[in-house]
Formats: sequence, structure tokens, C-alpha cells
Amino acid sequence: MSGASGTSLEGCGIAYGELPGGDHGLLLEMYRRLYPQLGWTREFMRWQYHDNPAGTARAWVARDAGTVIASYVGIPHAIRCDDDTAIGYRVQDVLVDPAYRGRGVYRRLSGLGAAALMRPELPLNFTFPNELSHRMFVADGWLEGNRVPLWVGRDSEVETPVTAPWTADPIIDFDERHEAIWRAHRAGTRFAVERTAAYLRWRYRENPRGGYHPMLLGRGDRSAVAVLKLFDGDDGERRAHLCDWITDAPDDESAAGAVDYFLRFADAHGCAKLSVWTVDGSVLSRALAAAGFTLVADLTRWQVLNPNGVDAGAVCTPADWHVAMGDTDVY
Repeated sequence: MSGASGTSLEGCGIAYGELPGGDHGLLLEMYRRLYPQLGWTREFMRWQYHDNPAGTARAWVARDAGTVIASYVGIPHAIRCDDDTAIGYRVQDVLVDPAYRGRGVYRRLSGLGAAALMRPELPLNFTFPNELSHRMFVADGWLEGNRVPLWVGRDSEVETPVTAPWTADPIIDFDERHEAIWRAHRAGTRFAVERTAAYLRWRYRENPRGGYHPMLLGRGDRSAVAVLKLFDGDDGERRAHLCDWITDAPDDESAAGAVDYFLRFADAHGCAKLSVWTVDGSVLSRALAAAGFTLVADLTRWQVLNPNGVDAGAVCTPADWHVAMGDTDVY
């Protein structure tokens, strides 16, 4: 296959292979052609696929007469597994041109990607598929790992059980102070995407789509980082989303302080709706319930996992994870 690296498979007039690291412009052409409403730009592609501090994205594609008609992309992340950190990939942008569906394109392409990712040197890969893609990943051998339900709220009459509001200061740039908060937070978890200053900066400050409001919360000797996002829903209503929350003492008091600030932030920006994704049984979910948030029973994301060097039973325990949908920007 001209212009591709790695394995190339031929069949039914369609060529399959991995794109070279700097050849992602072909993907941008497909994204713009098939999904113009998603607003893909060259700037966003460069940020997500090339400027990532964990490395360059890997992309497997199917091409017909040189035109990309399907993609399967892996974004590298530094994954914390107990006391070790290693690179793993978050699979995303799994797309097939509708004109080619039903011809086995996804099956061939996902098999090619899986052959590259399901290797011992990549101890843990993950993805957050939508409801349709979920079962396809499981059929490909990924584990149905952790359910991540959606909490929603919009009731300014409800007050969180906070005796004194936490202070809140905008984070202009991430540094060692915020990494220290993360190190304290992760002490109670086994698995997570590492939240180094470089990662937090890339994810929440350098993202060209923006809309993030990272805040340093504090009260007494307690500190936390909350990342909030403002955006307009498809219905035109202003929305606020809590993308991420880490604290140097992940207990009920700290979680209540974060939710209290979230409500105040939403009120200050005139948000009609609020939302948070968080794993079952987390300390944050208890604070959300106490503040009057409710679960959306029929809408769930799953963190689907591919553990190559990690015990499969261990990674499927939500309490052992720090899972934040800020890692994937699904709202």
C-alpha cells in the first residue's frame, strides 16, 4: 500500500494499513467530507494527533483508490498502573464511510489496529465507545470494564452540605502545585491517566476548541483542582459540565465543596443544565446525589479496556480508577 507503514492487506479493492505519523491530513479530508458538522480543523488535528505530550497518534485506515474511507485511531496516554507508568492508547475516531458499511471494512480494520495494540509492551489500552460501538469492541476481545453513568442537575434551590464555600482561583497554567494535588489524589486509586502538568496543560489549556475553566479550589489546608466546561447544547441552552476533579484529600467534604462550587459556577454563567459523568460508587457521586442531581437511567458510557499486562479482574473495579470524561471530551 503506497504511503502506509506496517501491515497492508488487500481485498475487495480496499487497502488496509497504518498511516505514517505525519500523514494525518488524509484523515482530516475524510472527517470533513463525512462529518462536516463536527468542525474538524487542521489546528485541532495537529493538537490532538501531534502535540500530545505522550506522543504521536497512530492511525489505521482503509483506502479505496487512495481515498480514506475508514479510520481507527489510537491516542497515546501515560497510564498509571499501581506504582508503574507506561504508555497505553485510547482508541477513538472509529469511523466507516456509510457507503462502505456492510462490507466487513470495520472488522478488517479493527483487527489490524488490535494486532498492533494488544501487545505486552502496552499494558493497558482503553476507550469510551458510544452505545453502538460498545458491543463491537467487546466482540473484538475488549473487556466491558467500568460503567460511567451520567448525572444531571439544574435546581438552584438545592444546596450542597458545605458549611463554608471553598475559594476558587482560575488556573492560568498548570505546574508542580497541581501535580502534587494529583499525586495525593491518585494514592487512593490503582489506575488512571497520569495528570502531569504537561498533560493537564495540553488537555485543558491548549485544546483549540477551548471552553474549559480550570480552577484551584481551597479551604484551610485543603486543595483541589476542578475543570469545568461551558458550551451550548443542541437545543441552544447554555450548559456547564464538570470535566475533571482531583483533590489532595478525596473525601465527602472535598467532593461536597467541588459540587457546591460547580452549582455556583453554573449560576454565575446562566447555565440551564449541568452534567457530570462519574463511575458508580465514587465519592463524587455521593456529593452529586446529596445536591439533588439525578442519574440518567437510559444513558451510560462504558470505559472499555484492553489489559495486556494487567490483571483483568483488577481493572474492571470502578473504585480502583480515576475516570474522568475530560479525557475524551464526550458530553
